[in-house]
Amino acid sequence: FIPAGYKSPLFTDPQRERCPRKDMASAFSEFVLKQHGLQSVEPIRGQVVIVDRQPYVSHPRSDPNSIQRQSYNLDKLKEKLAQLPGVNVQLVRLETMSFREQVKLIRQTHVLIGNHG
Repeated sequence: FIPAGYKSPLFTDPQRERCPRKDMASAFSEFVLKQHGLQSVEPIRGQVVIVDRQPYVSHPRSDPNSIQRQSYNLDKLKEKLAQLPGVNVQLVRLETMSFREQVKLIRQTHVLIGNHG
């Protein structure tokens, strides 16, 4: 099983099926959406969401000023994107939202911007 869009030196076999059980992923997705009453939520054209992550300190002795995978200038990015016609930009912290709110927001999102990892 290789997630869509995923590239890694570990998966070099071109014959390897990218996602052999799409039906399982779809069934799980449909189950979660139904449980939270979000089946009818559709993407909103031009809806851009920028995920601002709370800095994560893995250990009490970690230096919070040297946290990796942190984005900077997100307000500036939001400002620039908002200048595009037909674009609505939200800067969000997903950890402040309930699971249902997160799923609904992501379902409504046309473009999602955030750090990986």
